[in-house]
Amino acid sequence: MRFIALLCLLGIVPLAASADVVHLANGDRVTGELVSMDGSAVVIDSAWGGTLHIEREAVRSIDTDEA
Repeated sequence: MRFIALLCLLGIVPLAASADVVHLANGDRVTGELVSMDGSAVVIDSAWGGTLHIEREAVRSIDTDEA
């Protein structure tokens, strides 16, 4: 049983480590893959909501996994 739990945990960790996070002005966060951003919008592909187009005014900050 512990072995199965360990395998599940190891499967989740790489996904979390490679995710981009968009922090919204209202305190919410959207996690996924950052597709694009410009002066008017941020586009992020999230597992739960698909591709989201977020107006820049609603974005507080963006954390990416790129160096």
